[in-house]
Amino acid sequence: MIKLCCFLAIKAAFFTSTLGPSKIFQREYIECATKGLWLDVRNTTSIYPPQNLWSHHFGSSTKTIERKLLPTFYALQLDLPDQIPKDLYMQKKAILLGSKPGSVVALLLLVQRGWTVTEVVASPSQAAWLPGPSLFEVASSLGIKTVSHQDQLESSNADLVISYMYRSLVKPLTADRGRFAINFHAGPLPEFGGWAFYNLAILEGSSEYGCTCHIMDEAFDTGPLVKVLRFEIDSNIETALSLEKKTQKQMVLLFDQVVANFERQNDFVLIPQPRDQMRYLNHAEFTKLKRIPDNASKIDIDRIARAFWYPPYEVAYFESVNGNRVEVIPEIAKNELAYSCHKRSLTDLLQAANISLPSLLKQ
Repeated sequence: MIKLCCFLAIKAAFFTSTLGPSKIFQREYIECATKGLWLDVRNTTSIYPPQNLWSHHFGSSTKTIERKLLPTFYALQLDLPDQIPKDLYMQKKAILLGSKPGSVVALLLLVQRGWTVTEVVASPSQAAWLPGPSLFEVASSLGIKTVSHQDQLESSNADLVISYMYRSLVKPLTADRGRFAINFHAGPLPEFGGWAFYNLAILEGSSEYGCTCHIMDEAFDTGPLVKVLRFEIDSNIETALSLEKKTQKQMVLLFDQVVANFERQNDFVLIPQPRDQMRYLNHAEFTKLKRIPDNASKIDIDRIARAFWYPPYEVAYFESVNGNRVEVIPEIAKNELAYSCHKRSLTDLLQAANISLPSLLKQ
């Protein structure tokens, strides 16, 4: 038997108890602060990872409905059976490679869930127009070893090697540092691999979009699927920027779901990508799509302009006979820019005159 002495942090700490010979105790939500474990105190030889709590059902055999609030901290020594698989109660480990704000959220979610992030790969600098702090800064502030290139990694034996918006192909040596190597891709696979995923969805008038977690293999976006999260879109009003914002929100939810499922199962159910449905556009093919044909209709011009509206990058353009490019701003983006430019006009003038709106007009 394994002896474990721990302090329990009580979340919603209520007992419904039957103090008879059977000594049955039924509880909702008790968290072990030292290991992030959940304990079934009806039977103290059982132990569950935190995620199992929500779906675990306690029988209705308890007769007493009396509830007692437990103190904030409570010490308990448990005898754990030797046959419990260690990976059910050992802290999970991950190596994270990433960029952009979503990777910061992914790191914080791992830390919040009690994972040990052994190393992070991220650029020490990021584009000035992206909000900080960066992944490199956040990881460093948490005391996590942070390197700028995957060749500098030293740790191994991770449960997961995670690529989250990482810009480079993860090398086999890096992937082999974990039991599984997974990538989070901001498009639904197999149909939207490669570079132009947001753009093609708008160009092709898609009514559905999504994001994907898949196993990493020797190429980009080709490995078996772990999970695809899909959602409806209206491609007639989307821009690449607006679709990216929606997708990034969905992808942090996908990330949390995938990690939670792995904590429960300690494995993945993988689905091979259908080869006849896979599509991948490289950077050169992506760039060519930005050019608006000279004979394009007004509707097509607006659609192409929206599909590539993602400042500060080069947007859709016409090319003159001498090779000059004239970039096109879509109408919806122009209206958004106008509002952003003028939204404080009245406020600024009122402040300059040192007067205020009548209370009935204030919003």
